[in-house]
Amino acid sequence: MLKKTVPQLARWLDEKVEDLTRSGEHKEENERISLTKEMHKRGINMRHLGVLYNCIESLYWKERVMTGTSYFIHFLKGIK
Repeated sequence: MLKKTVPQLARWLDEKVEDLTRSGEHKEENERISLTKEMHKRGINMRHLGVLYNCIESLYWKERVMTGTSYFIHFLKGIK
């Protein structure tokens, strides 16, 4: 999964940014994409955010993954 599914999601996210940038709808449409839902839809656990980060090229999505990572860490700390 880490060698196939995560890189596929990264490519999909990068392509979405490129497509939406060309159409002029970049920010609004990308903000509607739920990173958590897209990961879980593909069977990717949130603990693999670091792997996803390394596969993504888009700075927009790298920032979103970093934000997701920090939320996930705070969530885990709250569980203990």
